[in-house]
Amino acid sequence: MQVANSFSASMASKLLIQKVSDTTTPKDDDKKTTGLGDQSGLSQPAQDFLDYMKKTPAQRMVDAWLKQHNLTQEELNAMPADQREAITKQMAADLKAQMQKDQMQKQEQAKVGKPSAAGGIATLIANAM
Repeated sequence: MQVANSFSASMASKLLIQKVSDTTTPKDDDKKTTGLGDQSGLSQPAQDFLDYMKKTPAQRMVDAWLKQHNLTQEELNAMPADQREAITKQMAADLKAQMQKDQMQKQEQAKVGKPSAAGGIATLIANAM
């Protein structure tokens, strides 16, 4: 089981490295139309939301990591190749570690078992009386 989790985290980090080199901003063509029809008259927050929702989970993870490190995709792309590669490797290592941590937390929750919502409500009612 541990081998499978390591494999999936390793594969995910490799995919993230590939995605980092891609531009994470939507193309101009994508901004004009969506499955909802013409979107040219949307407010900026609505357009930003649609752009965000068009991103893949990997793109969102990369964007979040870059934001935490006060970088943009454009700044990363403009860096010299060796510096960009070092940052990309650090990003992949950080994201892999985070995914492994999340996986371990999920496994612990599955072992312990979460209290059911009904049990939590029953406890609240019993304590209130």
